[in-house]
Amino acid sequence: MRGFEIERTLDEDTCSMETLPEKILKVPGIALVAAGTPACLISLYDSAERINTLDRLFLCQISPVEYSLGKQGKKIWQAVEQAANTEGIRGVIIYSSCMEVLTMWDFQRERKKIQCKVPVEILYRGPLVKRLVAPLEELKLIFNRWNIEIDELNEKKIHSLKSTGSEESLCEKVNINRNMHAVESFEIQEPYFIQEIRNFANKECDILLFTPGGCTSSLKRLPINNLKNVWNTRFNDYVLSQGNITQISQEIKQKFPQNRPLYLLEAAIPRFTGINLDKIADNLRKAGKEVYYIPDPENKYR
Repeated sequence: MRGFEIERTLDEDTCSMETLPEKILKVPGIALVAAGTPACLISLYDSAERINTLDRLFLCQISPVEYSLGKQGKKIWQAVEQAANTEGIRGVIIYSSCMEVLTMWDFQRERKKIQCKVPVEILYRGPLVKRLVAPLEELKLIFNRWNIEIDELNEKKIHSLKSTGSEESLCEKVNINRNMHAVESFEIQEPYFIQEIRNFANKECDILLFTPGGCTSSLKRLPINNLKNVWNTRFNDYVLSQGNITQISQEIKQKFPQNRPLYLLEAAIPRFTGINLDKIADNLRKAGKEVYYIPDPENKYR
């Protein structure tokens, strides 16, 4: 099916890869502002915690109501202003989620409403984005505009921010004045599907997380042996626009011919766009597959 794939979620190699947010946060003086659902944010928190840069990470958990009404902009720009006004911050990157793409949040229009003393740019991410270059290439273009160079071979930062002191002094300035809005782990709601995967860790079954693809990074917080039977979908905007439940059901049935249970979990995008996993589960049962759909108990998009 065009634009629709089912893949094994994570392995030891992908778990150890440096993420794009880590590349951003490794550059002294750069703040990362991210909006999204819990699945988007928890992985960013984990990335920043791994490299000890939580003081430059500003997270905006957007509620279903705010997304449905297109009201996420105010919360995002409050976080941008907080980041820009933090001592030692020389640039702010807004790390958008699939929900900003779906709700057509207009960064350029919103940008005109506020004045920041540092440059602010947005980096669109996720499989629903129509792009001409890869996200890493877009990041390099942003850094070029800000006079920051990235060593492509070592994938490490060679910083050359104008009017900036040494790397050590800039790090010291940021760390001494720790951001009063820095996030704590207990402030971030863990997506429901992480606990469900924990629950099934020792069960003989398959688990399919229905997502465009990006939400799987949140699963890095789980032990790798919890993910041995975990799969995820990967799809683009074409699949969303078609909404072909029958064909999607057929793809899933072909991928899981084994005679063992299949558990369907979902991220926010399928719920927000109205993809009916109840109907998919029903189609699979009619085809002879043992299937259980476990929805998010906090689902408020429907």
